Amino acid sequence: MGQYVSIVEERGYTPLLLRSDRGTETEMVADCHFQLRRMITPGVEFRQCYRYGTSKKNQRIESWWQQMSQSALTRWREYFQELERNNEWDKEDTSSNVALLAVYMPILRRALACWVSQWNRHRIRRQHNRPYVVPGQPWKLYHYPPQFVTDYRQPVRDEYLTGFKQDLNGLGKFASPLTAIIVSPLFCLHASSTYLPIALTCKSLRY
Repeated sequence: MGQYVSIVEERGYTPLLLRSDRGTETEMVADCHFQLRRMITPGVEFRQCYRYGTSKKNQRIESWWQQMSQSALTRWREYFQELERNNEWDKEDTSSNVALLAVYMPILRRALACWVSQWNRHRIRRQHNRPYVVPGQPWKLYHYPPQFVTDYRQPVRDEYLTGFKQDLNGLGKFASPLTAIIVSPLFCLHASSTYLPIALTCKSLRY
C-alpha cells in the first residue's frame, strides 16, 4: 500500500482499473484504490475499479520478473551468497545491514533502473494475430501515445491522500536514508565489475 500511495502522489493520478491476484498483500491496495476512486467518482462500485484474478493469469508479468531477475539480479544474488559462505555477511549484524541499506541498495536500484530503461526502449512488433497490441517502444507509447489511444488516468488531489499517508505514518522507516554514517572505504570496483565488501563505521543509526 505504501508504494501505491507513493506512486499516486508522485504521478498525481491513479489508474481507472487495477487487477491482481488474491494475495494477502493486495487487500490494502484494493481498499485504498477503491476509496480513491470513490472520491473521484462517487458511487463507483468495487468491481468497476478493481478486479481479482487467478495467479495463473499472471504469466506475462511473472515472465517479465523472471527476465529481470536473471538479467539484473543474478550476479548480486550470487555475490551475497558468496559473502555469506565466507562469513562476511550476517543478517543479524548491524554493520552488514547498514552496508546493505546505505551502500548496496543504491547500487541495486541503479542496476534495476538501468534494466527497466533498456526494456522500455525495446520495440514491440506489430502482431497480425493480436490486432489490439499497439506496436512501438513502451516509453514513447507511454509519454507520447498515439491519438487513437484513450487516456484513462484518474486525477488525484493531494488532500485525497492525506488520510492514507497518516495511516502509513511510521511504516517503512527502515528504507529511509541512513544519516551520519561514515563509510570507509566506500566501495571498490574490480575489473570484473564485482564490488568488494566494505568496512563501515557507524556513528549513529536511525531506522
